[in-house]
Amino acid sequence: MRCGNKNCQNDRHHDTVEQVRACYGVTPTTSPNHPTAEDLRVSELKARLPEILVQDWEGFRKIPAGFYATPSLTGNNDLDFWRVEKGKGRWEGYTFIKRVIGGHDDASIPRDSKRRVKTEKVPEKITQAKAFAAILDLGVDESTALFGMELKYCCKCGIHLTDETSRSLGIGPICRAS
Repeated sequence: MRCGNKNCQNDRHHDTVEQVRACYGVTPTTSPNHPTAEDLRVSELKARLPEILVQDWEGFRKIPAGFYATPSLTGNNDLDFWRVEKGKGRWEGYTFIKRVIGGHDDASIPRDSKRRVKTEKVPEKITQAKAFAAILDLGVDESTALFGMELKYCCKCGIHLTDETSRSLGIGPICRAS
């Protein structure tokens, strides 16, 4: 590596950047408290992520199993459709959410975690917490009714709605009765 110092004692050639800096008399000024580029990137991502990361997952667990529709989180569509399931067996007490996509299997959505903040390349990515929060923001009852009215499937059990009353309410007669 060549340096531009005319008073160089080493014929203006060095093996490392640190040697070039030493040739100019520059000493490293970073202190242990000085943030690294990685620290700055992580803090920027944390600032850009919604406060949803700190929300209480207990509130999300109270959302009943069923189907929901919310305004689009990405802006790519007018609505997003969700399926909420309650865990069974060893997953008892957990609530899961998947994205309903027409003509495809329901898509899994990643959970939020501190590890994810450090590795996230696209902070706008839809996560379970964002999907749950969208349901709560619109309202559980409103989200279920919107699902049934838009897709013509029962918001509780997912069967086709064939009569006008059921389609307007978004829920079938059997699920309405229970």
